[in-house]
Amino acid sequence: MLIYKNSATYSKTNIVHKIIRTSLLIIITFFLITYNQKIYAATTSETSQSDNGQTVKITSVTTNNNVLTKGSTLNISAISNTDSDVQYNFFIYSDSQKKWTELFNGYSSPTPGNKTYTASVNSLSTGKYKIAVLAKKSGTTGVNNNSDLGNYDDCYYFDENVIPNVTINNSSTLSTNDDVNINVDASINGKIEYKVLTKKEGSSDWVYKTNGYSTPVDGSSPFNINLGKLSDPGNYSIGLYLKNLSDSNTDDYSDYYCLSQYINPPSSSVKIKDLQVDDLTLDQGTSIKVLANTDEKVQYRVFVNNTENNTYEDVSNGYSSPVDGNKYYTININKKFSYGKFKISVCVKKAGTQGVISSDNLGYYDDYSELERQVLPTINVQNTSLNLKEGDPLILNVSSPQLPKAQYRVFISSDSGVNWTDATNGYIAAVAGNIVYKLSINPPFKAGEYKILVLVKADGTDGMITDTGNLGKYDNYYYLTVDVQGSAPSSNIQYVQTNYNYTLQQVLDMEAKDSPMTQTSSGTWESASSDDILKYLDPSNYIYDDYGKYQFLRLNYCDGITADVLNSALKGKGLLENKGDVFLQAAKDNNISPIYLVCHALEETGNGTSQLATGITLNGKTVYNLFGIGAVDADPINAGAQRAYSEGWFSIDDAIKGGAKFVATFYINNSNYDQNTLYKMRWNPNTLWHQYATDVRWAFNEIYNLKSLYDLCPNAKLTFDIPVYK
Repeated sequence: MLIYKNSATYSKTNIVHKIIRTSLLIIITFFLITYNQKIYAATTSETSQSDNGQTVKITSVTTNNNVLTKGSTLNISAISNTDSDVQYNFFIYSDSQKKWTELFNGYSSPTPGNKTYTASVNSLSTGKYKIAVLAKKSGTTGVNNNSDLGNYDDCYYFDENVIPNVTINNSSTLSTNDDVNINVDASINGKIEYKVLTKKEGSSDWVYKTNGYSTPVDGSSPFNINLGKLSDPGNYSIGLYLKNLSDSNTDDYSDYYCLSQYINPPSSSVKIKDLQVDDLTLDQGTSIKVLANTDEKVQYRVFVNNTENNTYEDVSNGYSSPVDGNKYYTININKKFSYGKFKISVCVKKAGTQGVISSDNLGYYDDYSELERQVLPTINVQNTSLNLKEGDPLILNVSSPQLPKAQYRVFISSDSGVNWTDATNGYIAAVAGNIVYKLSINPPFKAGEYKILVLVKADGTDGMITDTGNLGKYDNYYYLTVDVQGSAPSSNIQYVQTNYNYTLQQVLDMEAKDSPMTQTSSGTWESASSDDILKYLDPSNYIYDDYGKYQFLRLNYCDGITADVLNSALKGKGLLENKGDVFLQAAKDNNISPIYLVCHALEETGNGTSQLATGITLNGKTVYNLFGIGAVDADPINAGAQRAYSEGWFSIDDAIKGGAKFVATFYINNSNYDQNTLYKMRWNPNTLWHQYATDVRWAFNEIYNLKSLYDLCPNAKLTFDIPVYK
């Protein structure tokens, strides 16, 4: 019984204790939940559960910094979900003070919710903070309430960390001779301890510069940490650890800062005052003259760096014997230089010493100076066009044996080098440098003396030298003079060129895809082969041919052509006979060659015999079409007549004038297509679809009548426009 009684009494007591403990646990849990709700994690927003869409919600909060330095300004920008006016309020919670503080004097003035509202917080002390941004609809009390923050519709929290100012003294000029001092302005209430470690770039080991943590210092006052000297030049990482002794939650450190610092080599009184290096020549050595700034004895050492592989070669076999520092010293370099760029580095040190500076590439020295020089590739040029006459091309044999792949460019001057013309339209496509390449310079020359400048550069490079006369960059050049003898008649002939931004191979590839045709000996048509296309596409096959070059004759109007010459071609050609003066005037009015206009009309009308040339009655009127305009292959007669009727060509004269205008507008004088030669009308790489014919021989076939008439006009001024491909 006694055991039972004592047992019953013990059970009652335990039950009471359990009830008391459970009640306390509930109270503590409630308090913690309430407290955490007030300062819960950063970048969260809280809103009433039953706002029914009437409350303001914060949609965005941004700041100007993720981490602030002590004393800097924090800008907080907020945007809400409404175009109605809202009001904002801002609170800050300090981890050290454990309380919320209102940043400004209550809510802001009303501002549109959909416009950015910015508030600035100045001069925050070092520490960790939580910041609350509150918003409510203007003129209301807000639907939520917090005992620390008051009333609001929505609340947005985020964390902000304000770090101390940490700097290094004279950071840009520190050398191995100088002490490294870290200045810390922490503004931390209470005592703090610090420790510092350093690590040089390339090393994996951190080195203590303090013996563990320091003795406590006053965190609210700026203090200095002297690391002493860092004896090896180079880049360093410096790690600074701060431990706030007032923070019971800190086991090792409160904050960590990593700084970078370059330590310069020590200064020396021995310097290089002057360095002179001769120009480098292929397969030869060079000489160097150097002067120091001291009356004492010095020693010199020379390195050559090939910039292509960035290797340093000691070409002086160590330091020289001691010499007078105040006298120029000449060093002869026996190294045979190859093509490329080189750096010549000369080191100096006080005689009998090791040198105060250490370098992986140059060893020990007191000072060094460096100059860059180029070794240029040779360029061989042979002029094969001796006794050059007017109208002849200039043929040069060129090579550059040191270059695996070479590119050449040629400039021509007819006024002793005052003005230069790019004769190759930029650098030509790369060719093997060690072979002799035949370089043809177009267009053919007129009589006179010419300066020729041939440039060369390695393929895939810009060239090592920039020309001072705006002729671009190159690796080397060759200069020559050619004298072109006159040939009669020449006063009425000139040559110009059109540069295309394509290589001949690129144009050939494009044309091959455009289904060009050629006519067989039996008169049938078939697709042209690449060889067929290239035969008529390549200008070099015809520019030196007195007949073939008429493909390149400009078909614009020129003086020196008479109606009598035109009438001689029109004699016996039906209704076209004696219309030479009409053709001549139509050509002049439309800036088109009258001879080309006549030849075009004769070809299209079968020498004046076609139905469109003799007249077709349409809608009670007779119409004429002399140039096949609108005469599509499916129904050329009716289609051509319809076009003539719509254009109002009711007489031969109307058809001549209208046809001249059409050809001039859509071909000869069209600035978009620029097709003012037979060659350009057939081959138009800039606009393939606007080519006049698919027959690869069309331009060549059109020459005969054209040249025959021009031969009757010795006073006509002819301009040959030579195509030049890259």
